[in-house]
Amino acid sequence: MTIEKNGKTYAVVETQKKWTLKAGEGKVTLSIEVSKDDCRTADELRQYVAKNDLF
Repeated sequence: MTIEKNGKTYAVVETQKKWTLKAGEGKVTLSIEVSKDDCRTADELRQYVAKNDLF
């Protein structure tokens, strides 16, 4: 699954306890972990990314 915001595409990996969002090219890569306590579903994660200035 991917999520796009502000021209960046984040690849999303789901595990039992967290979501991991990765973006980047070449030597620089951004990796952000979001607990499933904060976002239980993929739709909640999309809303979280849309509202959060970190992304």
